[in-house]
Amino acid sequence: MALPLLRSVVREHGPVALVHFDAHLDTWDTYFNAPVTHGTIFRRAFEESLLIEEHSIHVGIRGPIYGAADLGDDRRFGFHNRDLRPDHPARPAGEGRVTSAADAAMRARR
Repeated sequence: MALPLLRSVVREHGPVALVHFDAHLDTWDTYFNAPVTHGTIFRRAFEESLLIEEHSIHVGIRGPIYGAADLGDDRRFGFHNRDLRPDHPARPAGEGRVTSAADAAMRARR
């Protein structure tokens, strides 16, 4: 659903910056050999020039990263990453934690 909505918004307003709240990147090339699925949407959006490069961000990434190419591709597409765990591979080295309600809840459980 996200890809058709992005196309519609871009037709009306031009490319957009995306704030993507999810546990997964959703920028894989294919998922089970299918080019358009829930896990490939933002790669397709990048390829169609729907997103403003270097102005989109994933927040909350905590799902699996299957290989170094996942993060490299994501950076190539202009995404920044903010995860909610200090040990997650999507967190750039040396960056501090994201302050959010989810972050505060995680700290309170410790």
